Amino acid sequence: MFKQGFTLIEIVMVMVLMIIMVGLGAPMLYQVASGWQVAQRQAELSELGRAALELNSRDIRDIKNRFNVTAANATCLRFITNDNRTVALNVTSNQPRRWVNGTAYTLADSGAYSFIYYDVNGTAIAAPQVSPAETDIRLVQMQINVTEGSEPAVFQVTIAPRRLQ
Repeated sequence: MFKQGFTLIEIVMVMVLMIIMVGLGAPMLYQVASGWQVAQRQAELSELGRAALELNSRDIRDIKNRFNVTAANATCLRFITNDNRTVALNVTSNQPRRWVNGTAYTLADSGAYSFIYYDVNGTAIAAPQVSPAETDIRLVQMQINVTEGSEPAVFQVTIAPRRLQ
């Protein structure tokens, strides 16, 4: 006659094999989860950078006229838009910020803006003329370096302000 069930040795062997399989599979699952988290952070940072470029580009394209660029250097751009908003793009306390009518909006944990200005001939301008004089800026190349947590990213765009052409 055959007995139903498993012997103690069979149960122990199955438990040992399962422990070995879990031990081998856990690091693989951890790597997959870590990779997913890194990809998620990079996607969020990329979205943040693209949104910042679009928002800042829209304002730069909308500079009121050639007499409304009030500050322009390698790390700061300040101007008045067509709807009379004062906008400043600069870094405060190592954080890239966008100021609109005196209210600051922080872009990221840390980072920097950098600007290169071009004249009508496409030549880079080391020291652009600003208000009260008529500006000689015709193109603005903006680069935003941002770091969220430990993830760095660089975003760059060249903008042609509509009323400076």
